[in-house]
Amino acid sequence: MPKQTQNPCLGPTPFERSGKPGTITPRESPEAWANIARRSSSSPLGAPWSCNPSPASPPESARAVARLQRDRRKAPWHNGYLKLGSLLAFTLLWAVITHNTHPTTQISSPLLQGLGDRRMLAAYDGWSGLEGTPIPGEQREVAAVRSGDEWHDTSGNVIQAHGGSMLEHEGVFYWYGEKKDGLTYNTTTNGWQRVDVLGISCYSSSDLVSWKSEGLALKPNDHPDLAAERVAERPRVLYNKATKLFVMWLHIDDQDYKVAAAGVAVSDQPQGPFSYRGSFRPHGNEELRDFTLFKDEDEKAYLAYSSEGNKVLHLGPLAPDYLTPLPPYQRLFPGQAREAPAIFKSGDLYLMFTSGCTFWEPNPAEVFCASDLAGPWLSLGNPCMGNPEERRKTFRSQDTHVVPLLGKPDTFLLMADRWNHRNLGDSRYIWLPMSVRDRRNGTAAETPSWAEKVGSVLGIVPRPSVDVVVRWEDAWQPLQYYALSTAEGDNPRTAALPMALQQKREDQPSQEALLSRHSEPDEMSSVM
Repeated sequence: MPKQTQNPCLGPTPFERSGKPGTITPRESPEAWANIARRSSSSPLGAPWSCNPSPASPPESARAVARLQRDRRKAPWHNGYLKLGSLLAFTLLWAVITHNTHPTTQISSPLLQGLGDRRMLAAYDGWSGLEGTPIPGEQREVAAVRSGDEWHDTSGNVIQAHGGSMLEHEGVFYWYGEKKDGLTYNTTTNGWQRVDVLGISCYSSSDLVSWKSEGLALKPNDHPDLAAERVAERPRVLYNKATKLFVMWLHIDDQDYKVAAAGVAVSDQPQGPFSYRGSFRPHGNEELRDFTLFKDEDEKAYLAYSSEGNKVLHLGPLAPDYLTPLPPYQRLFPGQAREAPAIFKSGDLYLMFTSGCTFWEPNPAEVFCASDLAGPWLSLGNPCMGNPEERRKTFRSQDTHVVPLLGKPDTFLLMADRWNHRNLGDSRYIWLPMSVRDRRNGTAAETPSWAEKVGSVLGIVPRPSVDVVVRWEDAWQPLQYYALSTAEGDNPRTAALPMALQQKREDQPSQEALLSRHSEPDEMSSVM
């Protein structure tokens, strides 16, 4: 039997707390008193305790016992506060590390999104959905998309199509954007840089690489909205099958960005000229700044725009002629300050690529998804894969539009601008392949990730089982996605490709041919 030692807490025990002496006399067994002593000594309110031989009167002893009992009762609460504070600090630290949060994100969201990104990389190696498309560095003589370079049209002139969008019509792609090769004003005033309204450019291509200038689709004219001192930004064009008209929408503003209106123009040809019909504020005088148009498979069109001081996105339908918005509209992501919306569809899933609001400076992207345009919309976090700088600044660019690449239903072209606020005409184009992986049907035969399990334990809505990946590529060919093999002959999306694209795809060299050309002294092809 082990030898028992004298309990130092037995008998009247003198002590000192906050400079006041006292004694405690145990009223329970020595073991119970020792437990009380140990617990109280670890209490954040009771420590430290130190013995003091000074005598204490019975009333002081009673008060000391009462204080000890009170501290014992409160200790679990204070320990809980400490644990909650530690969890909060860890979550915020994780958000900073992963660059995957914004001031109004739910506190659990950055943690789950960050873990989800790492799950995605582990599951797909970050890029397996885009095999065979990047071009090795030695093959840079091949005509390809090279983000960040100065791009030229087929006549050798610098392409001016900033803040642009794209329309595919009868096998030809039309790229619309702002002409900005004039003087940049207010170069030292953050956020207020601008150029005179010089018109909306149009370029055409059958391969998304070589672009022919079609001139100005919308020219500056005597209308006050298109005067030199105004702002005309982010053109979007839809084709209306019912009216057989091409409809262009613009963000119209003044130099202080206080007008915040939508401008509309129409044409019977994709390259223009477009006839300007005027401007208005949608949905009963709501501000419209960065915006996008989206046409669904049923030919219904929708308008999404940044409003309410850029704090809220609005989303609502357009009239059948695409010329005016219809009620009602939704208020999305209130307080999150998202702009530059770009809506696209993968299967039956709607996705929205967005940017933060930091003037011309880049910031972290965030993608949202929904099974219906009416919502609810859930965040998928930051889709950019790369080093912290690339993730935090979206490859030093801001998104502007997303183009489906029909050869692979889960792959898209992300169009973005790398703004140069000191010389807006020298802003560069960032075009990257983007992959969408929808795991909702369980085709990967995977078990729930540990990040999702953590979310379930904490009572948090799990991160949607959809992954969106964007990663930098120095050079790549969009037509590599228009795969026209025998095995794909029954694919309705592939079979429906226009003959112009099929012929262009057949003319493209195979991947093996690309790999064998690095030692040949061929002259450089027409490139951007």
